[in-house]
Amino acid sequence: LRAEVPSQAALKEVVGLIDNIQLAELESFLQCNLVGTVELTEAELPETSAVIYTIILADRLEVIYQGVQPEMLLHHRVKQPQTLANAKLETFRTNLERQYFDPEAELTSKEIYTWLVEPQVSALQAQKMDTLVFVLDGALRNIPVAALQNQQGQYLIEEFAIALTPRLQLKTPQPMSSRRPSTLLFGLSKVPTQYSPFQFDPLPFVRQEASYVEENLPAQTIVNEDFTQQRLQEKLQTVPTSVVHFATHGEFSSDPEKTFILAWDQRITSDQLNEFLRDTPFDSDIELLILSACKTADGDNRATLGIAGIALQAGAQSTLASLWVVNDEATAKFVEYFYEALAADELVSRAQAVRQAQLKIKQEYSTPRYWAPYILVGNWL
Repeated sequence: LRAEVPSQAALKEVVGLIDNIQLAELESFLQCNLVGTVELTEAELPETSAVIYTIILADRLEVIYQGVQPEMLLHHRVKQPQTLANAKLETFRTNLERQYFDPEAELTSKEIYTWLVEPQVSALQAQKMDTLVFVLDGALRNIPVAALQNQQGQYLIEEFAIALTPRLQLKTPQPMSSRRPSTLLFGLSKVPTQYSPFQFDPLPFVRQEASYVEENLPAQTIVNEDFTQQRLQEKLQTVPTSVVHFATHGEFSSDPEKTFILAWDQRITSDQLNEFLRDTPFDSDIELLILSACKTADGDNRATLGIAGIALQAGAQSTLASLWVVNDEATAKFVEYFYEALAADELVSRAQAVRQAQLKIKQEYSTPRYWAPYILVGNWL
């Protein structure tokens, strides 16, 4: 990327290098070799999806678009020192978690939009792209790109469905096999006494979340005292399911030992969850893993590896999670709207269902804190 205008050959080499780096990071997280995976570059992208690579260097940000113009990669460069970019991204993330979206946050939102999207937005519109799939680098992984604004104040999610990818899939992306998927929901509305009440708040709307799933899907819900490690293992062994939904506290980290979800009797680590989800007698993959009340570890720029790592370990096609813990009532509504959108039209992709749910939440809670942190990682179709 030293040339002022890198050649197509150079850009393709960069894309390959990023894929290899992502693979190395995931193998480091999982402590294993990922054999037999299919790189997205080997799969044919849907005509309306563009993949966006970001590379943060010491003195600048490089951005590469794939799929907007099938015969070539698009590229632009932003002169922005890494230290300054990281400081802005960290401040932006902090501001997004507040109850209000102040003018400083709005200006930063628009600036980051100019870094990532604005130079290519005309090409995206000309090709009628409806989904942007981001391969993010460094501190960019900690912000929800859905909350970026153009100069007119329109949020990115208002124009495009959005997904993230570790750039590797176990299979070529495919739509979900059913619009009313068989679902297992495990949740905690109360915080067991062995956990610190100062660290984890009760999630009273988990009951409402579970009721909605039971009423609208072929589903079983296991909540509070019933949600133990043993019960989780038993259900996954005996109930074929395409969606596994955890409505409980948890945290994603670049350290698998610090990536966990809470059950009633104990924390379930990333490795344990992998064992339970993989060790089933059923041939079909989990199509969607939902973690609706988890968050990424503070200050960990590689924490989204925890989300991608859990999906890869579990053999799940995609994971829907949140970057921070969201208001419990808003989360329950988001889940309801997501399932509604997914069931309403067989042509609606997972990424589009997330978008529709976020836009509905935005009508009720305008501040990005409530609707922005939900991210879809992996298969977006």
